[in-house]
Amino acid sequence: MSKSSLISIVIPCFNEEKYIANTIERIISCVKSLNYHFELIIVDDGSIDNTELKISDLSKQDIQSNISIKGVILSRNYGHQKALEAGLQYAEGAAVISIDADLEQPPELIPELLLLWEQGSDIVITIRDDGKETSFFKRITSKYFYWIYNIFTGIKIKSGAADYRLMDKKLVDIFVSMQEGGKFFRGLIEWVGFKKSFLNYKPSSNPERISRYTLKKMVNFAVNGIVSFSTRPLYISLILGTITLLFSIIYAIVIFLLYSFGNTNPGQSSILITIIFFSGIIMLLQGIQGLYIAQISREVKKRPNFIVSTTYGCSENSGNN
Repeated sequence: MSKSSLISIVIPCFNEEKYIANTIERIISCVKSLNYHFELIIVDDGSIDNTELKISDLSKQDIQSNISIKGVILSRNYGHQKALEAGLQYAEGAAVISIDADLEQPPELIPELLLLWEQGSDIVITIRDDGKETSFFKRITSKYFYWIYNIFTGIKIKSGAADYRLMDKKLVDIFVSMQEGGKFFRGLIEWVGFKKSFLNYKPSSNPERISRYTLKKMVNFAVNGIVSFSTRPLYISLILGTITLLFSIIYAIVIFLLYSFGNTNPGQSSILITIIFFSGIIMLLQGIQGLYIAQISREVKKRPNFIVSTTYGCSENSGNN
């Protein structure tokens, strides 16, 4: 133990009443022998089952002298990133580890995360090694998401970077103090700089669990990540507008030459295709602009990113970081 005695572990969850106790048990088994005090902060992201009751029961258990369990219950489902932000706001440790409740991310890496932190890393990021146990759809969408994201934002995120990471308290304080809504932590991690280390892991799976990350949520996650970090998509308007103008000039010259040589035809099909093509471009550009207008609208309202309905085991001063 070289920095401070308290380490926070933030665990966002949604509808995990069947598994949350096992998740906590496995995390405890990985940290109980370490020379630190730990606070396990379970963030219930608006579950509609009995997850809150399970969290309440866990927070009352006397597990070990160096481990405490706390619960933060959100008023509704706000999404994984906002549940993670809520946990960071209540974390009091000198370092904060975030890990999902589904145990796809192995808690056995926690000692290694702490070791790299002790050696001077401000952020330790885990990289998921997608093998055959990961579905083909998830491998492909993950690969191309990072490729597209890096192109549009100029921020280089390693493919497979997960929300399973360790952050020094000074980084957590920076993220909590940011006023923007819809924080995209994977991008923010790269944006803030500081000294980073990386750890690879093989994801585990439980066939009995149903993935909470639907296609809709993945699309929203990707769109928010790009829009919140870059205005480059707006330049598509300029690029396509220039290409369209050049195409129109060339097309006009061709039509003029054909007319001069008496080779013109009614050309209803070409006219229809042209109209559809340019209408599609206009709708695409309006859609991109609409995303940014929606983002601006959300930001100027200054609504809180989440609302906490109740807490278990948290001190009066926590949550004000």
